Amino acid sequence: MKPIDRFAWIEKYLTEHDCCDALDRTFVDAYDLACQPATVVIMPFGANKIPQLGRDLGQMYLQGRLTRHATGLPQMRGMGFPAWTYVYRLKAKPNKHHPFPTKEF
Repeated sequence: MKPIDRFAWIEKYLTEHDCCDALDRTFVDAYDLACQPATVVIMPFGANKIPQLGRDLGQMYLQGRLTRHATGLPQMRGMGFPAWTYVYRLKAKPNKHHPFPTKEF
């Protein structure tokens, strides 16, 4: 699958879900089935490691298609998980009628 198709799949996934990260087993397994990456490292627990997925998310962030923030995983550190991971969301598209964000009360 070409990068543009993988990016479109990730964007579609994020329209149906609030956020994603490379440690979310449901997201990683869905990406694996849809995009069929060349390398998948099977993990005994948690999400499998897919290097292409991390590169895709990072590239989409650099292109301005996604936002991201780091979140800590203090309870999981002793079980082989990293201390933190990036969580990605779709970047809000500006509204041409309201160029500045507005608060609704």
